[in-house]
Amino acid sequence: YPGKKNDLSLIANGDKILIPNDPSNEARALNLLQEQGYIELDDNTTTLANINSIKLNPLNLQLVEMNAELIANYRTDGAYAIINGNYAIASKISISDALAIESAEGMGATAYANVLAVKEGNENHPKTIALKEALLTSTTREFILNKFKDSVIPLF
Repeated sequence: YPGKKNDLSLIANGDKILIPNDPSNEARALNLLQEQGYIELDDNTTTLANINSIKLNPLNLQLVEMNAELIANYRTDGAYAIINGNYAIASKISISDALAIESAEGMGATAYANVLAVKEGNENHPKTIALKEALLTSTTREFILNKFKDSVIPLF
């Protein structure tokens, strides 16, 4: 998302980018920066990536780790900010303001998709089956698309 700068074509040597500091969202942020070509991560760290996983940072970007829930409010402290969708929504920031988003085929979408999990032995319980069927309907898909716009992408 924009911070002090509102266009990725303006990214420059030493720019400060605010990123989440919790393990899963930091990894997603770093993978997004890699998808955009700004950094390169060690090959074996995609879902566990952290600042120490950066192999190449040709623009010497200053990645400032902070609590994910604070980034939206402090985004103008940096040139750019990587903000979790739920915090962007809560801060009334539109996904259309995003300068880059995770690829639907990328690490974030595949590693952090929501799943239906049940206690072993309950996989075929009628309530589990009913819930699974309800979740996978076109009605649920339309609700997600209408409610969250492009901030949440149904993968079914």
